[in-house]
Amino acid sequence: MKAAGRSPQGINSIEVGGSLLAALVDSTGDMSLTELANVTKMPLSKARRYLLSYTRIGLAEQVLPSRRYGLGPLAIRLGLAALGRIDAVRVGSAAVTELQRRTKNTVVLSVWRDGAPTMVQVEQSAELFTVSLQVGTRLPLLRSAVGLVFSAFLPAALVERHIRQELRSPETLRLTRLRTREDVRRLLDEVRRRGAAVARGELVPGLAAVSAPVFDFKGEIAAALALAGRPDLFDTRWDGPNAVAVKQTAAVISSRLGYSGLPTTVRGPSRGGT
Repeated sequence: MKAAGRSPQGINSIEVGGSLLAALVDSTGDMSLTELANVTKMPLSKARRYLLSYTRIGLAEQVLPSRRYGLGPLAIRLGLAALGRIDAVRVGSAAVTELQRRTKNTVVLSVWRDGAPTMVQVEQSAELFTVSLQVGTRLPLLRSAVGLVFSAFLPAALVERHIRQELRSPETLRLTRLRTREDVRRLLDEVRRRGAAVARGELVPGLAAVSAPVFDFKGEIAAALALAGRPDLFDTRWDGPNAVAVKQTAAVISSRLGYSGLPTTVRGPSRGGT
């Protein structure tokens, strides 16, 4: 039996050699044996033996004629497999709960499902508890902050028809100032420029919200994160604390999904689109 309070015993050589793989991951390019030994503070001979074994199993490879080292095919397959199995809801769950605890506002995480933004996690605040914010609720594109985020960052082909329908709906005409395709284009351009969207009662009277996109490792939108509250108490300024908090948390979740750059998808209705 292991002693109380003692960590389970592992294989030390694997843990030591892992520092070489970590160095290759963190590097912006291939590395020489000397560079790897210096970064990991490992003797040259020891680093060479590890790299020989890693090369044999495909975790590393030696690039000729420079004889520098890079990540091997097995390491790349491992990385792609891990990224392919990451789920935005699972990865973001703890961050959603923490954001609610920190801001005291209602927090909603939504994904694109069956042609509409759909709430998949809702952490309600005591100040704003509404039956309209429930897991499984589908949101409109033009009358919700979450919908505007998906409209701005999803490929245009996925949202064109839905936006065209909403633009003709009585609710959109009554609750928003959107009347033409050009109105929609200007609004979505602003959402992209600011990296967030706001809503001030267009979806539910007495409900204000700010939302930001969550991106995956391919730079595509994976989810939308939103903070919601009562309009008389909830700050919807672009540079206000709510917008800052939701954008920061969305960035954290994106990072955990492997996102490290700019969005790469063809997004939303552009000039001449819907």
